[in-house]
Amino acid sequence: GAIYAGGAVTSDAAFISSTTGTSILTATAATTSAKTIRLSSPGAAAYWGIESSVSGSFFTGSTAYDTVLYTSTAQNFILSGVSQLRLTSGLATLSGDLTVSGANVAIGTTVNANRALNISTTGNDFSINLINASAVSSNGVYVQTKGVSATDIAFQLSSNDGANSLFKVVNSGIV
Repeated sequence: GAIYAGGAVTSDAAFISSTTGTSILTATAATTSAKTIRLSSPGAAAYWGIESSVSGSFFTGSTAYDTVLYTSTAQNFILSGVSQLRLTSGLATLSGDLTVSGANVAIGTTVNANRALNISTTGNDFSINLINASAVSSNGVYVQTKGVSATDIAFQLSSNDGANSLFKVVNSGIV
């Protein structure tokens, strides 16, 4: 049967389990307030939940009804027994490869639907700095286009916000 409690339930060694049904824990209320599960120890706390109908009312930076995974301090996220992701203020560090399929990627700017990768920066020396430190190969940059038209641009280097074309190669190979 069900156990109904009007306040907090405290236990030294509690667990919730179910051998029937699909939900083992349900938190539903008539209001649109945030709902969270909180796990804590003296050194850190972790929350998993949903934001309320008001952006940022519980989790700073969230929008209404966001699903949130939050830690009180910068911590690693362990997936399948391996530390895969570390999030700190303004920085995500991945351990391993990042594969993006079927989507555009924006770094430092908003996604431009006409570009698969759009990188924008201000106040830095370089937007892109590619270094090949391989002991096996000294190859540099490889660009491959579909080559629909011989006059389409395969590679272009521009300055002055794109106003000056410094170097251009079209699909036919003409520079």
